[in-house]
Amino acid sequence: MEFLSALAPIAFVFAIAALTKVNALEKELKELKKNLKKMTKSSRRKLYRSNNDKALAGIFGGLGDYFDIDSNLLRIIGLLIFVFTGFVPFLIIYFVAMFIVPSDREKSKEESKNKKEE
Repeated sequence: MEFLSALAPIAFVFAIAALTKVNALEKELKELKKNLKKMTKSSRRKLYRSNNDKALAGIFGGLGDYFDIDSNLLRIIGLLIFVFTGFVPFLIIYFVAMFIVPSDREKSKEESKNKKEE
């Protein structure tokens, strides 16, 4: 019996330590869920025309941002396609992209709208 009464304070200390660990793990789990929610929102990338990195309409700047490639390299590739396809197909695709792909301004409006919702 004396043995059990001697173990009681030690068991109490271990119980407190275990509860503290559980609380810390719960806080960490909440933080991980919060970060995961942010990551899934930011991982849904969309293609936008760049207003910062543009030569004509910002199509190659936006493609460079989307694929994480230097936009000048994409411009060189676009120039080669322009020359070797006989000019017209590339021009048609580029002008269609100018009207279909939204600009960065719309992206910033969408991001501010999403921040207001949170």
